[in-house]
Amino acid sequence: MSIPFFCILIAYAAASVYDMISAGTGRKRVMKPLLMPVLFLLCCVYWQDTNKEFVFPLLGGVFCGWLGDVFLLRTGDTWFAGGLLSFLLGHIFYAFMFLSRAAGLVPVVPEATAAAVYVGILIITAMRLVPVSPGKLKVPVVCYMGAILFMSYTALLFAAAHTDFGWLSFVGSAAFVISDLTLYAGVLKKKSDGAIVMGTYTAAQLLIALGILL
Repeated sequence: MSIPFFCILIAYAAASVYDMISAGTGRKRVMKPLLMPVLFLLCCVYWQDTNKEFVFPLLGGVFCGWLGDVFLLRTGDTWFAGGLLSFLLGHIFYAFMFLSRAAGLVPVVPEATAAAVYVGILIITAMRLVPVSPGKLKVPVVCYMGAILFMSYTALLFAAAHTDFGWLSFVGSAAFVISDLTLYAGVLKKKSDGAIVMGTYTAAQLLIALGILL
């Protein structure tokens, strides 16, 4: 691991901790819009140092994460919808990335079993969220949850196909699910637990990237 890569990694971790503490105390989260650009730089430095090919879907997912962060700094339905769409596109980038690296490498039976488990999780989650969601958010929320669970499913396939560091991406995908469910629960209750949301979110983005980089 090169010194620049290590320094940027430490900077990302420090900014994440600061923003998590700020979110927990209600202070303005000044670091949030800077987290994804730092992660973007981290990826680029690593690929340059190792002379590896750039993984553009990863960069696309990180960029969409940055857009989502910026949108969610504002309050209101329009900004929330913009953030939701940005993260949705990010999950599509990540899912494509994982699938392209796991295609044909996982046996059919485990793959189908995992798919059935994720479908069950989606059904249970939808049954819990739809009744308590505002009318105009019912369909978007179910679609979004379907997308993020599909992304996590593809991360599981990637981890099964790449047992060295692929598990990092899968853990990151699970942390993303926890972060988004916590965020939406806060939206419904009008009282979000910012520390949990930011802690799981920053860990998720970093772990997804490290699973691909290492």
